[in-house]
Amino acid sequence: MTEKTLAELTILLPDIQNDRDKCVERLVDALKARAGVDAAHVLERDTDAPGTLCIHYDPDRISLQEARTLAERSGMQLSERYGHLLAEVEPMQPRQARRLSDKLMRQSGILEAHVSADGAVRIEFDRDVLDEAQARDVFR
Repeated sequence: MTEKTLAELTILLPDIQNDRDKCVERLVDALKARAGVDAAHVLERDTDAPGTLCIHYDPDRISLQEARTLAERSGMQLSERYGHLLAEVEPMQPRQARRLSDKLMRQSGILEAHVSADGAVRIEFDRDVLDEAQARDVFR
């Protein structure tokens, strides 16, 4: 028989901005791969803010506390490995924003870069390749 527990993504992955962040996908995949975890998914929400993670686990194989600890540990490992930067620049034409996103994505260690025409910038980087200061320098 499967049991369920819930965990807020903002606690597990404090740097993410929404459920579409790649770290959410990485977290779900990491949990699904663990013995005793039958499934993991993000509950649907009406807002764009990070939501709630639902973990389905087999209580004959792992306890509720072990399921929660797995989620917390996995989230911590992901937060240590992947960094997120948010910045604002002057608004620009959509084509310029796409070009800047593409340019950032070509940089070593930058895993994801989104620049919107209104000037909002979001970058995900691999801390094994860049530290936060280096990621900021790449952006500048």
